[in-house]
Amino acid sequence: MKQVGYSDSSMEHVKSLSSSKFEEEELLIQMLETAKRDLQQSIEKEVKENLILQASLERRKHALQKRRLEFEDVSSLQEQLQVEKDLRAALEVPDEKWRLEMDEEIEHNNT
Repeated sequence: MKQVGYSDSSMEHVKSLSSSKFEEEELLIQMLETAKRDLQQSIEKEVKENLILQASLERRKHALQKRRLEFEDVSSLQEQLQVEKDLRAALEVPDEKWRLEMDEEIEHNNT
């Protein structure tokens, strides 16, 4: 078999192509690692912001629940007040009737 001989310059050319390809791959790996790190940092930032928003949402939710309970208390008090007013009105009717009867009797006695 005849061995094909390569000149030193063609071997250097092959080596330089291999070296160049290796450098391109290393550069690509570095770019991917940088992109990965940037994405991880972005994710961490989003997680922190989401935690802040979640805490704010919880505070607002509790505040609304408190207001709802206060509104229910006010509504209940309004109903209780109306019941008391109705009761007073019912109790005053006999008083009014009695007062009118007494006034009539007094008038009748004075005439």
